[in-house]
Amino acid sequence: MKKIFLALTIILFTFVSIQAQIVVNCIGPYFVGDTIGFNKSCHDVTRGTSIWDFSDGTTITYPNDWDHGWQYHAYDEPGTYKVIYTHGWGSGKVPVCGTSLSSYNVSYNITILPRRAITATPSNPKVDQMVYLQALNFIGPTVYWNFGDGTVLNGGHIQTHRYQSTGTFIVSVRELDLKHETISTIVTVSPDDRFIQISATEVSLGEPVTVTAFNFNGDTVLWNFGDGTIVLGGQTISHIYDRTGDFKITAVDEGGESTRSFEIMVKIFGLSDEVLLEVAELKFDNGKYYIVVPKNSNQGNPLLRLKMRGTGIITGQWLVDGVPYGLVSELSRQGEVKEIRMNKSLPIPTIDPGLHTVSFRLTRPVTNVVFPTLRYYVLPYERSLDILSPPNGFVAKEDEIPEFSWKIPMGGAASYQIAFSNSLFELLYNKSTLLWNEVRGSQSFTPGKIIWDKLKRNRWSYWRVQAFDSFNKVTGESGINEMKIVIAEAEITLNKVTNLKGEEISLGKNGLDAGQEMLLIKGTIEYKDDSKYLILQVLVNDEMVDQLLFRDVKKGEIRSFETSVPGRQKGKIMFQVLKTSSPSVIVGIKGILLK
Repeated sequence: MKKIFLALTIILFTFVSIQAQIVVNCIGPYFVGDTIGFNKSCHDVTRGTSIWDFSDGTTITYPNDWDHGWQYHAYDEPGTYKVIYTHGWGSGKVPVCGTSLSSYNVSYNITILPRRAITATPSNPKVDQMVYLQALNFIGPTVYWNFGDGTVLNGGHIQTHRYQSTGTFIVSVRELDLKHETISTIVTVSPDDRFIQISATEVSLGEPVTVTAFNFNGDTVLWNFGDGTIVLGGQTISHIYDRTGDFKITAVDEGGESTRSFEIMVKIFGLSDEVLLEVAELKFDNGKYYIVVPKNSNQGNPLLRLKMRGTGIITGQWLVDGVPYGLVSELSRQGEVKEIRMNKSLPIPTIDPGLHTVSFRLTRPVTNVVFPTLRYYVLPYERSLDILSPPNGFVAKEDEIPEFSWKIPMGGAASYQIAFSNSLFELLYNKSTLLWNEVRGSQSFTPGKIIWDKLKRNRWSYWRVQAFDSFNKVTGESGINEMKIVIAEAEITLNKVTNLKGEEISLGKNGLDAGQEMLLIKGTIEYKDDSKYLILQVLVNDEMVDQLLFRDVKKGEIRSFETSVPGRQKGKIMFQVLKTSSPSVIVGIKGILLK
């Protein structure tokens, strides 16, 4: 009876032995990088060394088969992998897992799909620029899109979208069954800096009109010239009108696919012998109404800029010290800004030292317009000093005293003197009230606080240098240079400069490496008080290229700005913050030299 009972017991034990299997902790699909848990459905304390092999070069070995819990693993590459678990040899006792004391394997095939992702091209678009989006490695033909600007849709894996405001937007995609995590990416939208320019807003009939689209995204533009002519062309295009009138030119980016239309007006005039003066400006080539030149030099060429209404011949004459000095006869076209310079073969006379005047008289058409009178001062010396720094028209912060430097052609001098004044005429006439500061052994001078504090703030001041020989005789002088000292109540910080491709350009202490068609500049301003508005003017070589308005500015508040400027070499970019619309009230400045 005892033997029979033992046999029945063994048979019963064998019957209840379990064949182990591999189980996972989650339902697929599985993607690259997902952490997946693997375990055995059965554990046997009587078995020896056990091995996990994940088929990607990763193995885990344990000294026995007892419960070591979940094994977690993430695959780095897509594919189908065979996960193998090896049960070790039995210890001589009847095993619980399996029917044999020998080692044996169990396996589980798992498929790893490529990692889901979203691509956005470009990832840093401008307002209204087409963005191409693709959901990679998602399951099913339709997914749920959220573009982050309030636009959502169910659609295919490839989408296009245009953002109509600046900012940072989170684009997210999820599968419609909601079983898998939502995937997202960031799209940063920059301001729309597109604009169009025209060669002239007023043109004679038969003359070509050239319009250019700047910073457009596409290579083709849909042009409408307002006279029935519609052309799909490049970013620069010319057109000739066959009738007079006012016409609106429009340009639509990306061959007409963009949602925004840019427009500009042009007036077409008929040919006429009658011309009328509309605008006139007279100045020296230094941009001022006065200049100091050496004796017997050809410096100080005056420039006359005229804008006429109508197309025809204009005549006139230069006046030097009130006496006619050279005749002018030029063809002026409608809407053209005509530049007339004094004949190079007959420059302003610089023989007699002292103060002289230059003006202009228009003889055709006859007009009662009185042109401005320019003044030039001829030095009694033939050598003039060249100013190195700061440049003429320099704007300085109150607490940043610059170094004033110069050089003298054909050798140096025994000593120099430099004078500063709040009055142009005090320097021009070298009045006895003028204080000269002596400089020996150097061609530079940094004024002390006493001199600096005597110069008035937020208005133009003037300075000039004289050179002396060893006998203390004046041998040369510089021209009169302007500068303005401002009490900087606004701090301007430049954060990033890029070209149109988004490539960052190094902004160093010695200047900005330019040579680009356009530069995109991002920065901030901070004002030290409350203000209803501030005006940020951006100038390139003293020509204003942009003007930004900030409303309801709070004390200490940091406001961001973005602007685009032409990347001209060997120039300067000046940022000026104005408290009012008058350029004489500057409350913040920042300059960059273009190399």
